[in-house]
Amino acid sequence: MTNPILYGIIEYNQEREIIIAMTKSENKRAYLNNPNMLVPYYLIHSYLYYEKATPIISDEEYDRICKLLYDAYDTVKHCHKHLIDKETLISGTGYHLKYNARIKGAAAQLIADKRCQK
Repeated sequence: MTNPILYGIIEYNQEREIIIAMTKSENKRAYLNNPNMLVPYYLIHSYLYYEKATPIISDEEYDRICKLLYDAYDTVKHCHKHLIDKETLISGTGYHLKYNARIKGAAAQLIADKRCQK
């Protein structure tokens, strides 16, 4: 039986590592080395663009993430993959997505981290 508190701590640490990877200049495209990272990149950047009107990557970068995720979708493993409809990746949009608290929190933390770097 999995300890829910320990599992929550592990998930928090993994989420924090994603945010750190997204803010460090040398790791801005960490998903190129780890296709599983495409899921949080896509979800977080979609949320920032469609819900918060605060995009922090170019449209070209977002389109690249969509294409790479579409191409790798069948092999990608991530706990939030179920939130993504593979076919909408073709059109390069995240407008239809439903965002949970974890995605919203990660996006808020990413924005806060970016502000601290300035």
